[in-house]
Amino acid sequence: MSLIIGIGGGSGSGKTTLANEFESEITILHQDDFFKNGEKFPQYNGFKNMEHPSCLNLDLFYESLDNLKNGNLIEIPIFDLEKSVQIGSKIIEPTSAIIVEGFNLYLTPKLRSLYDVSFFLRTNFETQYERRKLRDFKLDRKYFDNVMVPMYRLNISPTIGFCDYILDGEKDKENIKKEFTQYLESYLTNNDLENLMELFN
Repeated sequence: MSLIIGIGGGSGSGKTTLANEFESEITILHQDDFFKNGEKFPQYNGFKNMEHPSCLNLDLFYESLDNLKNGNLIEIPIFDLEKSVQIGSKIIEPTSAIIVEGFNLYLTPKLRSLYDVSFFLRTNFETQYERRKLRDFKLDRKYFDNVMVPMYRLNISPTIGFCDYILDGEKDKENIKKEFTQYLESYLTNNDLENLMELFN
């Protein structure tokens, strides 16, 4: 059975950047791959709202992660965020430790039950906006203020208390990684899993 590590946080908090630091050694599962096609996104404040949990196929996400945790290969969608459509699929193999990153990881007890250890990257809204803008130059400030911020407050912020460790997402990526590995080493040591630490050094 694989160790499942959750890394949650708002858009632009650094989740993907942190997770990808370890992609050469372990499997990374991105919740963004489980978006439904864009025509199914609800409206909110006059915008198509892709921040709402209903935009994600959470049943498939749970099933896929549960299978990975139990040592099974999975086939998951490849989602094109720019076009808001699924463009194919890919096979993912389990490794002894797996990182899962996403903005709605901790919504329900059922989802939370899959994570052996959970992290949350906390950042202020201005940092989230500036980072998101770097990778999405089309991002509308009105969309951010009228959709992303309310959805964060409604669905993401209330889940922080369920996480084992809170990371300071205002730090640069080297120091975020350092903080993450320090907390993870403590968790692994306390649970007699020190042998897994070599995957994160």
